[in-house]
Amino acid sequence: MVNETTMSRSKAVSNIIPKSILREVQLETMQRVADALQNSYGPNGSTTLIRTGKDENDTGVTSYTKDGHRILSNIKFSKPIEYSIVDDLETVTRNTVKTVGDGTTSAVILSNEIFKALYDYSTKNHISEKKIVSQLEDAVKNISNMIQSHGRECTLDDIWHIAYTSTDGNAYVADTIKKIYKEQSMDAYINVGVSNTQNTVIKQYDGINIDSGYFNTTFITNEKEALAELNKPYIYIFEDAIDTKEMLNFCYKIIEDNILTPLAKYSEAYQKKNQKQADKAIMSMKATVIFSPAFGGDIRTRMDDVLEGMEKAPVGRRVPLLLVTNVHDMERLMDLAKLSGARSIKKYIDPVVQENDQKNGLAPTMETISNWFAGQADKVVADAKNTNVINPKNMFDKEHKPTEMFTKMIAGLKAQLKQLEETKTEITELNRLRTRINSLQGNLVDYLVGGISYEDRDALKDAVEDAVLNCRNAAKYGVGFGANFEGLRASNDLLKNGEIYKVINTAYKNAVKLIYFDYLSENNISIDDLVKEELKLETPFDLNDLMSSKYNGSWPKNKNGKYVLTSIQTDQVILNAIAKIVGLMFKTNQYICPTPAFNTYSDI
Repeated sequence: MVNETTMSRSKAVSNIIPKSILREVQLETMQRVADALQNSYGPNGSTTLIRTGKDENDTGVTSYTKDGHRILSNIKFSKPIEYSIVDDLETVTRNTVKTVGDGTTSAVILSNEIFKALYDYSTKNHISEKKIVSQLEDAVKNISNMIQSHGRECTLDDIWHIAYTSTDGNAYVADTIKKIYKEQSMDAYINVGVSNTQNTVIKQYDGINIDSGYFNTTFITNEKEALAELNKPYIYIFEDAIDTKEMLNFCYKIIEDNILTPLAKYSEAYQKKNQKQADKAIMSMKATVIFSPAFGGDIRTRMDDVLEGMEKAPVGRRVPLLLVTNVHDMERLMDLAKLSGARSIKKYIDPVVQENDQKNGLAPTMETISNWFAGQADKVVADAKNTNVINPKNMFDKEHKPTEMFTKMIAGLKAQLKQLEETKTEITELNRLRTRINSLQGNLVDYLVGGISYEDRDALKDAVEDAVLNCRNAAKYGVGFGANFEGLRASNDLLKNGEIYKVINTAYKNAVKLIYFDYLSENNISIDDLVKEELKLETPFDLNDLMSSKYNGSWPKNKNGKYVLTSIQTDQVILNAIAKIVGLMFKTNQYICPTPAFNTYSDI
């Protein structure tokens, strides 16, 4: 019989980690990650050397970068809580990268500073986490609105300063990006890649950009650049989500006719050692691109059949198939349908209407879907976020002059714009139509980054990608000051609204301090003095100007005429992403490990 006293004194190990330990681990882990990214922060930040590999026996690949998201995505911890925290922070940076390109390191540093400040605020004032998070959400909303009010329309000179800021002072990149915008309009679309030489190469194409990329990495054909590149593809456009049995069957039929059936014939001929028939089967494959606003869950199940069929391709040959989903700009999609010659595929509620449209060739059947509803283009290139359709067949003639259809299309949109301008329509509607016209008239641009080595080119590519996306957002939504200035200024303007604003303002000050740390230390200047001067001047200091002169009691003026600029969205996106993740982390009061074996923090 077990002694009851002995049982009460024993320590049972569980998979439950309580709030006290969770907070300690959260604070420590976030600080360690922030310290790692701090090394790359600002114009004086250094590069990080990253080695990737499956295990200690894998030589892996080395690369150099200053990109916060890339650094964070390669930071690993052995314990489950640390792993979860890093995953949360990566979500913040991923959202930032996807939306504005720049500010990933700021996002992590600010996340850490705000979390610490919230912890101190909660501890000192004995306020519940739920109430504090509610205050945080309200404050972030007000600060974000204040940031937006400081934005202004972006100019060509602003484009230069934004690119210069994003690349930590690379004047050559800033010059080339400004030149592209000058030649192509403020709605220019730039795709960034890596050149095969030391020289940076800029290529221009006519076409349409879609703000969504490949559905799955399976569709990558260029592994080096992580791109899906399809020559002379057939283009299919689903006007509605592929989430019904009929729409799914149509989608699968296209893939079957164009890809899977030729692959099956190839496999059969290859097994019979009939090389001639095998080659003929492969040549009969049609490069296929399918666009859709959304895919239902069933498409993912059905994709197993597709992937199994794709495995029948010859060794080393990537199948020319691309699925692009999450396309929400339906006007852009319909423009693509017209210019590529594709007949859009839509859902029907009334079977009588559908049958009538099928008779008139307006709605597909299983027999007509593959041939009659396809458009074409010279080329389609997609990455994880964007798809470029180059030279849709109805855009230009053989002499590369605008077709009559394209000319009439642009003329119609311009007439519509003129009418809206005369009726003094809302600025958002006018800008939407202007963007549509300019994007149709503008060229697509490939910016292929050169360098002495692949590592050199790869490192610069990260910076150029940030600059390009930042410029794109500034041109679309407006421009503001960088170096966390807009968030700092907005939170400072709202200090009187409550203690939570002081918490956020302090976090911004601490983040700004890291940028100017060396200068402040060398000249014995407090961060409060620097912030006070920045707010007075209504602009952040160019660190290069500060570092080039010794402080003698007066602050240096901007000698080089270079301003620290960014998209006005940058601080907004960062702050909103932080609020969601930090708020969720702060409300969490315990952690459940996968098993008790993972609980190495304490015995409970």
